[in-house]
Amino acid sequence: MFLDQHMRSLNVNYVLHLSNFFKYHMTRSDEWTLRAIFEALEDDERPQAWNTKLSQGPSPLGSKWFGSYSYLHSPREIHAIRNTSPGDRIFMDTIDIKDGFQTMTLDFSAPPSTPWPEAFERHLHSLPTPLLVHALQNHLPTQKVTRAGVKYVQGPSNIIKPGKIAKARKDSHNHKHSPFPSPASTPRRKEALPAPKRGRDYLLFTGSGHDAESFHCNGIIHALPPQQGIPGFQRITLMKYFNPNSYSPSPSSPSTPDPFSGAFDDAGDGAGDGFRWDEAEVDDECWAYEGVVLPGGKVILGRWWSPLDETGEREWTGPFIFWNVSGEEKC
Repeated sequence: MFLDQHMRSLNVNYVLHLSNFFKYHMTRSDEWTLRAIFEALEDDERPQAWNTKLSQGPSPLGSKWFGSYSYLHSPREIHAIRNTSPGDRIFMDTIDIKDGFQTMTLDFSAPPSTPWPEAFERHLHSLPTPLLVHALQNHLPTQKVTRAGVKYVQGPSNIIKPGKIAKARKDSHNHKHSPFPSPASTPRRKEALPAPKRGRDYLLFTGSGHDAESFHCNGIIHALPPQQGIPGFQRITLMKYFNPNSYSPSPSSPSTPDPFSGAFDDAGDGAGDGFRWDEAEVDDECWAYEGVVLPGGKVILGRWWSPLDETGEREWTGPFIFWNVSGEEKC
């Protein structure tokens, strides 16, 4: 989803493809997928545009969400679609619609003691890198890929208009100096990179929802640099897990307001029944999600995959969408 390993530059074309994919399924009756259940939604249950001023920094999201996801029937099809030229073969997307849209409720009020499981971080790489934190703090430019090549767009404190980029480059060539820092700009070796700090650089959240069965989720959200001069993009990652009685730290239903209750009850005689997040491991009830929150915080687009076998014979992956809905009664 990104053009660099430190996630400073978003692959906008990829995100556009995700958006068009779900728009296609929600608006075309020929596919017999999402159009019927989408048209049955109330106006305030459909995707909405932003309604606040766009701003930078990690920002908590609304609590109620609807969503959907797609997949291919077998890993062989996944391998084939990645090695087939567009238009050479037809692949049939699978979208589960029996239970309607997936629902999810997010809670950003987790206490400071709430842990982030190392097992989840190992698969999701959720925490912002020190280089990304440095870039956000110093408004370093991001990459913009065009047919003419790579251009650099400055951060919010000094946005460079696209029409002025060519002139700036011409002037810089005449003066033997580029006004654009390298996208790999880093602090001097003697200057330590800032470590990501919860609350300042990222937010942790918990959640629950229904996707044929009830589930819990834990995740992290952090800011991204302005993309092509537009602020407000955020990266979101979460681990969704089913069978909550066995795998969540609380034996209560997934709708509990505090799914971490009793998470560190070593004795096994309290609410946590001996569950410890630092000893947790993923299993076949876990599904990893990585996405981008569009400016305004109303829509999330991204990809999901199985963390058990991310590249081999048991690979499962596909696109997903979530959108914020109004009203406490919706989910």
